[in-house]
Amino acid sequence: MGSKKHNTKIKLTKALEDYLETIFRFSQKQGFARVKDIAEKREVKPGSVSPAMKRLSKFGLIEYAQREYIKLTPSGEEIARKVFSRHKILKKFLQEILHIPAEVAEENACAMEHVLTSEVIDNFVKLFEFLLICPDVSDSYWDKFHNCHVIHPGLEKIENDSFLNCSSCIKQVNSKNDLQKDLSQIKLGNSVKILHIEGDKITRRKLLDFGVLPGDKVMVKNKLSNEEEIILELEDLDVQLPVELCRYIIVE
Repeated sequence: MGSKKHNTKIKLTKALEDYLETIFRFSQKQGFARVKDIAEKREVKPGSVSPAMKRLSKFGLIEYAQREYIKLTPSGEEIARKVFSRHKILKKFLQEILHIPAEVAEENACAMEHVLTSEVIDNFVKLFEFLLICPDVSDSYWDKFHNCHVIHPGLEKIENDSFLNCSSCIKQVNSKNDLQKDLSQIKLGNSVKILHIEGDKITRRKLLDFGVLPGDKVMVKNKLSNEEEIILELEDLDVQLPVELCRYIIVE
């Protein structure tokens, strides 16, 4: 069966890119893929695989006929390799740098690989190279990040019954001087920069869901009459937060 020329203007869906990646993985192992193989790997019914294969064949990305082996065309392999490479880079970053569990890293890499641009992926690779090559970057630096009780509150004790803390950042966060307060203390009309978000995982996630991030500049726009909520101006948006949550936001 002759290969069709791939139309570079075609934008593949996430599902079709996933199918190409799956075919590529089987091709690397056994030289081909079958509908049954793909269905088992993707955890879908074989009946839903065939229409996708017909579309990929129409685009000139695979050689496919019912009940026959499925093979990638040169155009299909080129795209599949890119998707596979993106997945590998992202999963490696999530696991090795951020210490995300393998199963969670796999799931998130699958979602991210379809939406990030080549420029973003290139910078992930540059970051890996920097971490591997730069002599000033040591494992202890990342150990501090993953074991810091300031940004990872609630960590359990390690084996030697002591805590791994970065004394410098703890001193910085705990030094409540005139230049560092929590957001509830800021007067109306004043603009401040968010330095740190305290609290447990649930509290921090609530604030992140409001769009409040370290490094953001916010202005205290109003305090409601009951003094239990504060209205902030954040990037031209109004954010209404309970005062209790504002006490976890450390500002400069």
